Amino acid sequence: MITNSKLKGLGYTNTQIKEIKNERLTKEILDNRYYSVALANALDKKTLNVDYLELYTSVKDNRALTAEDFLLASRLKDKGYEQAQILNLFKNLEYWEITPLLVFDYQWDEKVYIDDCVLHRDTNSKDSFTLSNKFIEPNTENIVSDPSSITVYVNQKNNLPAEYAPEDLQTIDLQYASQGVQLRAEAAKNFEALSAASIQNKVPFFASTGYVSYQTLKDIYNSYNADVASLYADVPGQSEQQTGYAADVSPTYEGGAFSQTNTYQWLKENATEYGFILRYPVSKAAITGNKSETNQLRYLGKSLAKAIVDSNLTYDEYYALYLASWSDEKNMPKENVLSATNYQKYLNEKSDE
Repeated sequence: MITNSKLKGLGYTNTQIKEIKNERLTKEILDNRYYSVALANALDKKTLNVDYLELYTSVKDNRALTAEDFLLASRLKDKGYEQAQILNLFKNLEYWEITPLLVFDYQWDEKVYIDDCVLHRDTNSKDSFTLSNKFIEPNTENIVSDPSSITVYVNQKNNLPAEYAPEDLQTIDLQYASQGVQLRAEAAKNFEALSAASIQNKVPFFASTGYVSYQTLKDIYNSYNADVASLYADVPGQSEQQTGYAADVSPTYEGGAFSQTNTYQWLKENATEYGFILRYPVSKAAITGNKSETNQLRYLGKSLAKAIVDSNLTYDEYYALYLASWSDEKNMPKENVLSATNYQKYLNEKSDE
């Protein structure tokens, strides 16, 4: 048949052509001359998602697209990226190099970001990420809608209301914290268990600060010269500590940079068992925008905390990819994609009793 000959001319095998016809893609593939090794491999494995046909043609030969890739592409579209930009990003960057764009401001010229990633490719990885340029600007106008949620996401563009204060604050036992340090009840209970475990494992630490009110944050911020205040203090409304779910910790006996201590390493490996993550990984300050609070723990519940660490994403990226609402729900992927990812899993998790 003529169509078979044309498909073979693009590079498809008889088995792949049969699958193309089963999926009724002959006309679309021929009209657009779609072919790539990634597309051919997906046909062979019968894993092709026909809603993202063009995306398969943009990626490297050895890249197998997954539901996470499709969700990421959909999130980029929802953020304002045009199809040509999305294809360019997937053509030139790895998955973990693209996810930070969900946190950053929309980049009208994605090539600048691509070039920055390529510049640091010798040192960057899934575990460490550095950029030369800044791709996000603060915004104090955007107020989060549910500040009491266990998954509330706070950063330089997502602000807590000035009047918000948790209603269930609990003072942490002095064995595990400085005088008067408070967290929300569930977080406090799990923090005490985490700290007790650290003592048993000979890497003891304590909470030096926990909940901090908006007014206190404002007073601290205003105590600095306006030109340098943001370098030394959290912008009021942009601190995780106002949520009551975050605590700064200090090793009981170790000195030096926190990220170089045995305590830090132990927390990286064990904090999720108690529902906490290290909120600002030292190796990913370019994404979180916070390089001074590497000693901050954030409570999210055991299931979500484990999912975040397993994903190798910062909470910023994880939230933007899996938990955030959509600007336009028409951009949402179909259920077969969403159900194959962590999309909105653990979003309403209330407790880990």
